Amino acid sequence: MSSLFIQRLRAVRNEYDAAREAIAYVNRNWQKHNIPASMTEGLTPKHFTNAAESLEAVFIIRLFSTFEGILKEHLAKNHPGISVPEDARAVWLIDRVSTLQTPHIGTPLRNEVHAVRRYRNFLVHPSGAVAARVILTTHLPRLQNFPINSPTRLIRRRSYFEIAVKLKNRKPTDPEVTARILKRIEEMTPEEVIAFLEYRTPGIEETDMTGMFGRSTKNGHQAAAKRRDAKP
Repeated sequence: MSSLFIQRLRAVRNEYDAAREAIAYVNRNWQKHNIPASMTEGLTPKHFTNAAESLEAVFIIRLFSTFEGILKEHLAKNHPGISVPEDARAVWLIDRVSTLQTPHIGTPLRNEVHAVRRYRNFLVHPSGAVAARVILTTHLPRLQNFPINSPTRLIRRRSYFEIAVKLKNRKPTDPEVTARILKRIEEMTPEEVIAFLEYRTPGIEETDMTGMFGRSTKNGHQAAAKRRDAKP
């Protein structure tokens, strides 16, 4: 899953932690009269106790809703030829995305995500089928680990590797080399820039880009030394 998608899920977790700590603070300090009356007008300690008990359920619903949105966005951006109904069910989104990945997302991980989906459904419709309890902090990594990849990004990344291989034996000072590298870097995401610069041809210790620029620096130093030695 991309870092942007992971950040969205973590943002929900962070808000859950903030709300939990805020409610706990009120519960601890209510009897000490350290809570301004304006903050608790119309509320009783029981309200905060109830809020603490239901908080995780509320955020599990939010978390999975965010995950559903991520699946829809992934399909829209990376598989525009697939029609996604506005009211597409989560079970369909999970299975559809799983089968579109290369390689397909395996059954064990898919089942873990479906477990979160079933518990979310139970929270929203408690009169329905009972589902095994899900703990937000335990199951968040299962959603984050759902390996959603962009097929076009993988193809683009391979092309960057090929360019690195083709250019590594060229003169680093060649304007064409510089222009092509800069053009490609401008098109890359941060993740792709790292992958491009860290690409290593099998059997070679240094990375292609590091080696190329390293040779450039070395050649530059040698040329400068020769110029110094040539001076009368």
